[in-house]
Amino acid sequence: MKFIDLTGKTFSKWTVKERYLHPTIKKSFFICLCECGTERPVKGDTLSRGLSTNCGCVKRKEMSNRYTTHGHTQGGKFSSEYNSWTAMITRCNNPKANNYHNYGGRGIAVCSQWFDFNVFIKDMGLKPTKKHTIDRVDVNKGYSPENCKWATRKEQRMNQRPRKKVEA
Repeated sequence: MKFIDLTGKTFSKWTVKERYLHPTIKKSFFICLCECGTERPVKGDTLSRGLSTNCGCVKRKEMSNRYTTHGHTQGGKFSSEYNSWTAMITRCNNPKANNYHNYGGRGIAVCSQWFDFNVFIKDMGLKPTKKHTIDRVDVNKGYSPENCKWATRKEQRMNQRPRKKVEA
């Protein structure tokens, strides 16, 4: 079979930069640059037959879009608001959570509509700053639009339940 130099050619999202000679495999490889910026060796025949069209970025983006409906993930990381929401759900509903005894264990619950992140973010809005966390106005009531606000740690310290005194 005659060698065909693919250098400089474009195959879908791949641009062929140079030939790559693998030390043990006797197939023609080419170093290719994907439109997303990823560079990797690709077999020549998979390029010419259309079997490799990109580095996988298209599939990753498609999967991300399919499973993200709220727009609060970027680059595989969740937003601060989303992290606050999941922590709230966990501490109220998971008996294995570290602080469950202070929340779900004493009857603090999340209102049913807030199990949908989209409803939660519509009600609460974005945090004013990254330092804000969710705070319950009445510490003996659950998480709901009427009882929650974004607050700083300082504001939250002023809104804590009284500590029990431990007698020696």
